[in-house]
Amino acid sequence: MRARVLLLIAVLLAAGCGDGGTLQSGESTTTRAATTAPQDDASTTAPEDDTTSTVPSIVADSPTAARIEAAGTARVGTYVGERLPFADPVSEEGFEIELAREVLDRLLPGTALELVPLTAAERIDAVADGSVDILVRGTSHTIARAERVAFTSPYLLDGIAVVARAGTAARLPDLQGRSVGVLAGTTLEAGIRDELAAAGVAADIRLLEDPRADFAAGMVDAYATGWLQAAEHSFDEPGLFVIWVAPLDPIAMAVPRDDPAFRNALDDVLRSMVADGTWASLASSWLPGPLPWTVDEMLAFGPAR
Repeated sequence: MRARVLLLIAVLLAAGCGDGGTLQSGESTTTRAATTAPQDDASTTAPEDDTTSTVPSIVADSPTAARIEAAGTARVGTYVGERLPFADPVSEEGFEIELAREVLDRLLPGTALELVPLTAAERIDAVADGSVDILVRGTSHTIARAERVAFTSPYLLDGIAVVARAGTAARLPDLQGRSVGVLAGTTLEAGIRDELAAAGVAADIRLLEDPRADFAAGMVDAYATGWLQAAEHSFDEPGLFVIWVAPLDPIAMAVPRDDPAFRNALDDVLRSMVADGTWASLASSWLPGPLPWTVDEMLAFGPAR
């Protein structure tokens, strides 16, 4: 009988230490069972951390961004061989090109730019048919163009300017009775007519194929053009005076119309560049100053007709 009791005690002791450890003072077998029992994955396992993903959220929402991210390259529409202060496709630099680099690098870091030369007639079609991902080519946001492509907020504000020889005209009233050339069928033509009429100036408006060349040849006293191009002309040829007339065209990035997520993302990046001073730094490096308009005016300017 005594032998059986000793055997039973031995069995119980063995069962209490079956996990290879020993019971500590004050520890119950119930407590140990709770600490060694397998956990219920459905209730206690923490969810996987998804923050390690490097794919920008814009890629999931935008087919254009997804294409760029997959290729590592963004197709950017630009000028054909024109050397302007805001875009020089030959040297692949200038205000617009540097702006595009900064915007795309913030949106999709590491993106390379493939500059696609486009004529004025080709540019909107190239965006609409997907030949380029983004157009950064001195393009005015107009109501008619917005029916085919989408535009961001303006990154420049161009306007009507008149180039004359120094000493002949320094303000609109000085154009009274003088001949002013302008390219036919443009927003400039309608704009200069309206502004001269509003100022009560009766100038001789002449519709020309190449107003700058005709002005250089002495065929007209002055010519109307975009302010940015007028400023460039005055840099190239001393002795000219540029008359700022009025804002006319909001210059914006054009993107596919069926990809609002891409448009909105670009717009957010552009506005953040304005807010943190990056836009002003680029502008001071490339554009003729002082600018005849404010950044607030630029961002609030609506589409041209």
